[in-house]
Amino acid sequence: MSLSVETKQEKTNLLPTPQLPESARKIDLTDNARQVFMRRYVRRQADGQPAESVDETFWRVAYHVAKVEENWGNQDIIERAQQFYDLLTTR
Repeated sequence: MSLSVETKQEKTNLLPTPQLPESARKIDLTDNARQVFMRRYVRRQADGQPAESVDETFWRVAYHVAKVEENWGNQDIIERAQQFYDLLTTR
């Protein structure tokens, strides 16, 4: 039982993510791919509704991957996150 309590606490202590840059490319998914992605990967609010769009989900992942590079001296996290975002969203 304590495992489920920890999981709920972890969900409320989410790492902050900056806004998706306006210059970010739009993600072109088929309707089916978008529905599957929304069901499986998009962060949800307490009421079960999506808390972010598909584009914002990709940005969140790209940003947090780039953020780790601070450990190796890379200080331009947003630029690196945009590079990761482009990699993730390119077919």
